[in-house]
Amino acid sequence: MSTPLAPTLVRPFVAVLFNKLVISKEEVLEDLDELWPIFSRGHVSDEGHYSLGDYYSKEMGASEELLRFWVFFDDLIDRDELVRLKVESNVREEVLKGQRKGRIVNFDPGYVALEQMVLATGKPYGHRLFLGRHQKVGIYAELTYLFENKKFKTLPWSYPDYCEDHVISLFEGQRKELHKALKRL
Repeated sequence: MSTPLAPTLVRPFVAVLFNKLVISKEEVLEDLDELWPIFSRGHVSDEGHYSLGDYYSKEMGASEELLRFWVFFDDLIDRDELVRLKVESNVREEVLKGQRKGRIVNFDPGYVALEQMVLATGKPYGHRLFLGRHQKVGIYAELTYLFENKKFKTLPWSYPDYCEDHVISLFEGQRKELHKALKRL
């Protein structure tokens, strides 16, 4: 028999993809502060062009108009709060969309844990685990990185932009910050 252990707290983050012709990074950050005022914004990565295909183009604009960055929050959370964060971020995307046909911002919340990095999604798939339900929709967890041999390791289904060395380094740095924060508790 295994002895259940209390899960450690995790560092929440949100991956942001936005159309730079419609909204600025500063406006997106202000909106995140409004969306989650209980979180203190920690590290904000530099933005970079999203050049990994046309998946979002129909809805959000041509790939050369799209920028991506990550916001890591200083406040640690329980892992099961990820369901709430995904639901709230989906609602906020619709509010920002307004009367437009497609979204102008895509928020993908997730968390960094000592042993892994997880993204929230509303789409089920074989490698995604059901986390919980909000009204009639399900929220799933996608394991994106495993921590092995002192570094994050990508998986066969990890999104291409998460496989870039500078992005992996960004998340490894946030894992180190999480480790320090957990020691202070």
